[in-house]
This record gives sequence, C-alpha cells and structure tokens, in this order.
Amino acid sequence: TGVLNLQEILNLVLDEALGIVGLEGGTICLVTPDETLQLAAHRATAEVTIRDLTTNKIKVGQCLCGECARTRCPLILQNRTEVLEYSTRESTRGEIINFNFHAAFPLVTTGKCVGVLCVFTRTDKKPPERRLKLLETVTGQVALAIQNARLYEEIQRHAGQLECRVVKRTTELA
Repeated sequence: TGVLNLQEILNLVLDEALGIVGLEGGTICLVTPDETLQLAAHRATAEVTIRDLTTNKIKVGQCLCGECARTRCPLILQNRTEVLEYSTRESTRGEIINFNFHAAFPLVTTGKCVGVLCVFTRTDKKPPERRLKLLETVTGQVALAIQNARLYEEIQRHAGQLECRVVKRTTELA
C-alpha cells in the first residue's frame, strides 16, 4: 500500500501471488475505459499470448480473463478439460491446451472491475484451496492499490500541467 508506482505494484502483486499459490505463471490485465484488456504484467507467459494481448483490442468477455472481468467472479479451472471448455480466444493461440490449471480473480473496487489476476500452471501441480482463498481475499486490496496509483499518476499529471500554465502566465505577465 505504500507504493504509488503502478508498474511496481503490479509486478510485486504478481510475484507475491505466484509465491502464495506456488505456480510458475501468471498475468495481470487491466480493464481500460473502453472495456478492453491491457496486459500489464506477466510471468512465464507464452510469446504468442503476450503478442495477442498487446497488439489486439480484446474486449471484456472474450477470453478467460475477460470472462472473469465480465462476471466479477473468480474462475477456477482445475484441469485441462475445464480449461479447454472455457477457453475461447486462447484456443486459437494454441497455448491454452498446455494449461493443467488456470485461476482468474477479478480486481474489484467500488463495484467496478479494474483488472484481472490470473495464475496458471502447465504442470500437474495444483494449489491448495486455502491458498486460492487467500489470493481471492487480497484482490480487493490489490484493486485499491491500483486505483490509488492511478489517482496519484493523475494528480502528478495535473500538477505538471498546472505548473506549465503558471510558468506561461508568469512569462506573459513579465
């Protein structure tokens, strides 16, 4: 909560989340004002997925993370069959067939989904239920940290604009 740099928060959260559940891979996608997903942090993510999420406008509801953002409910898929059943966009990338476990948690604050935290594994390892519950519990705090960082960035941007205007007016007066 003491960090105000958004990227630093996202990287820290993803690393801690993976440590909690003991899995090797994950992503954090932020929801943009136009209801699309923006890849903001990732670990052990296939290059094809990174390219897809960074070059295409993927609407909320169009992928596993997007479905989680749409419903604002965790989506925990315990095996490859469940992952394949729910995958839509991912199946076209080919990566999803390698997932043996995938969990997506919405980052919700004041009734609005600001992002999705996903963790996954290609191994047979599954996190204990209590670890998943712990991860679900902290997502509210993560969402607040994201909102605080965004507000801080906005204040900094406005302060910079105001400073430029003051300099300009002072120059005009001089």
